[in-house]
Amino acid sequence: MRALTVKPRYARLIAAGEKLIENRSWGKNVRGTIAIHAGRPVGAVLCTARVADVISAEQARKRYPDQHEHIQGPLCWVLTDVK
Repeated sequence: MRALTVKPRYARLIAAGEKLIENRSWGKNVRGTIAIHAGRPVGAVLCTARVADVISAEQARKRYPDQHEHIQGPLCWVLTDVK
């Protein structure tokens, strides 16, 4: 399983189901289940999530207006099925 390291604050928001968008400059073709790893100083996997889609920041703003504070792009990974 792939893992994605993010800042602990964002990892907690993803685990709580509050952050559905993760911004990356790479990974246009990434799909499937990934582990969400909280970086330093936590250093632990907090949850898993499915990358359901990878879209542009413009598309994300239109589809997920309630996530505006988390949308920066250039690529937005849409996270679902958080466990």
